[in-house]
Amino acid sequence: MEKGPILILTGDYGSGHIQASHALRKALFALQPELKVEVMDYMAEAHPRVHPISKYVYLSGVQTFPKTYGFIYGKTRHHNRLSSGLKFVQALGLGKFLTMLQTVKPAVVVSTFPLAAGAMSFIRDNGLYDVPTVTVITDFTDHSYWLYPQTDYYVVGSSEVAQSLTKVGVPHEIISVTGIPIRSEYNRVYDKEAIRAEVGLDPDRRTLLVMGGGNGLMGQEVGETLCMALARRELDMQLIVVCGHNDKLRLQLSQLKFAHKLPMVVTGFTDRVPELMAASDLLLTKSGGLTSSEALAAGLPMVIYKPLPGQEIDNANYLRQCGAAIHIEDEMELLGTLRMLLGSQARLETMRRQAKKASKPYSAEAAASLVAELVAQSSLQSG
Repeated sequence: MEKGPILILTGDYGSGHIQASHALRKALFALQPELKVEVMDYMAEAHPRVHPISKYVYLSGVQTFPKTYGFIYGKTRHHNRLSSGLKFVQALGLGKFLTMLQTVKPAVVVSTFPLAAGAMSFIRDNGLYDVPTVTVITDFTDHSYWLYPQTDYYVVGSSEVAQSLTKVGVPHEIISVTGIPIRSEYNRVYDKEAIRAEVGLDPDRRTLLVMGGGNGLMGQEVGETLCMALARRELDMQLIVVCGHNDKLRLQLSQLKFAHKLPMVVTGFTDRVPELMAASDLLLTKSGGLTSSEALAAGLPMVIYKPLPGQEIDNANYLRQCGAAIHIEDEMELLGTLRMLLGSQARLETMRRQAKKASKPYSAEAAASLVAELVAQSSLQSG
């Protein structure tokens, strides 16, 4: 019987899960173009009516009640009654999803979204559908919401995460430290000065890149603070601000740029982040898993500013321990920290080396090789 495609399940609760899925799909096509690969949004497929509401509640809740989210995250880090109860609730209502699996008949299922990983484990555990499964953990974390018994392989971002997983009982032989899958463009060498000139910036001036993820969550407060510091010449630098899908923020910052004639570039969602990172000396961000991995690959030092409780704190702790980032919480420290780093070539160079040391080159390609091997093994067993 002909095998179906590789099915990559993702989720749009933040852009990182989706970016990892597309990076993996691209790497699989480059590795074996004959392989069929489909990317699906798990929540949209399994819970089409609930999906828009649950996405809104999650994103709004994380921003409005971060301490509550952080408390629940901490209480469910390890397997216990609360985490088991939440996992059971997440497994309800899988009829549509099971029907989709039976229709698509995937050769391998890869989950870059924790709820999808849980659904696949529940379905296999109850004998409803059996297929090799891979979970790609898109943060530097060992949180229980990624961990399920019916998982054949875990793809993780660092050896530290792998060690944490083994401590909670995950066999080391099913953990692959490929790095979080990111686009191959981050492994290229770019001409920093040429890119700056192309986007309209001074080729020789220190450049700060500001990113808040696909939803542009860094916020108006930070953007205005930096713009006013530039206008008052409190910072000797130029800015690149990526606002993601936050059109309101992009418009506000564009107005400030033209009103004060600021040396800055403001953009919405863009696929040119590899070049923008290469053009920059420092990144100000909130430590999402994908953005952090991209910055490591680019050798770009980071200032992590007010990461959200939960996975962003886990990422920030990892990056700080690697020596690739500084984590600050106080707005009063922001300008001073930026001024200190941008004024110290030696400090930036040390952080750049540490970022490169912690990076996993060609992470998507390594993960793709693992998935392709599972497809080959599955074909042999079924044949």
